Amino acid sequence: MLDAHRDVAYRFEPIHALREHPRVGPIYRKLQGGDADPRLIDELAALLRPANPRLDRPPFLPKRGHTQRGRTLLNRAGRVLPWLVAPVYRVAYRTPEHARLIFKEVSMEHTTGTLARSGRVPIVYIIRHPAAYVASMLAGVEKGVMYDTRAQIAMDLAAERAPELHGAYRDRADELSMEERMAIAWVADTNLALGTTLGCERVHHVVYEQLCVDTMACMERVYAHVGLEMDEQARGFISASSGNADRSEVGVDSYFSVFRDPKKSMDKWRRQLSQAQVDQIRAVCAYSKGCEAFGSHWRWDIERGGDG
Repeated sequence: MLDAHRDVAYRFEPIHALREHPRVGPIYRKLQGGDADPRLIDELAALLRPANPRLDRPPFLPKRGHTQRGRTLLNRAGRVLPWLVAPVYRVAYRTPEHARLIFKEVSMEHTTGTLARSGRVPIVYIIRHPAAYVASMLAGVEKGVMYDTRAQIAMDLAAERAPELHGAYRDRADELSMEERMAIAWVADTNLALGTTLGCERVHHVVYEQLCVDTMACMERVYAHVGLEMDEQARGFISASSGNADRSEVGVDSYFSVFRDPKKSMDKWRRQLSQAQVDQIRAVCAYSKGCEAFGSHWRWDIERGGDG
């Protein structure tokens, strides 16, 4: 939704893609260690600015300063033959100097506070109903497009980031269901992130369910936070992509598609999980900063009935 703006250069999970890069990797490790030197942020931004098929993903909308013609096909080719296509791609879709660099990442809880303290990066942190997160992960693992890595190390994460939760579940660690493990990972990750972002001016928190209910108003606040004014193209894309679940981007699995009906997406977990699964997740989330801060936006009943 931010990438729809004509003056935005968007990079999709660049730190994960380039974590072995000889210059990106060391910067990321310094950020993880708490180094908030603004020069690190500037260097990282300079490394991410050039167009790169590994960091881009469709849909590609027109940008001010150059054409997007053929970008989807060249992007796909660049993932298969990066050594051949990347130099052409970088020149063909050169990032204009005026473009605002924006990137999306996951599992950067250790660095979120550091980036915020640097004073160089406005951050938008999206948090979703824990049961919706678990249902989505279960579906992704079953489909083969996601991994259960976080669930496997959930108790280790809890020991570091949510000690009370770890103590409550330690004695039955070997008996935990997949739902409980994923919920524990959610609590551990969000507790760490929210511990450094709640009350921070540089961080704007977005509740996914509120974004689904009032998309345009939520995005106007997001745009304002990152210092951009929503243009006509962005408004048009947000309206078109919301409620268009039958469409998906070329070469992108439907699981990751930006085209969807937000209200159906928001409540999909209520049709996927049983009440017993939801009860397990809810019990884990009693130890969650996320539910404490944003729980008023979330319901716990499922479509077949529940406790509200």
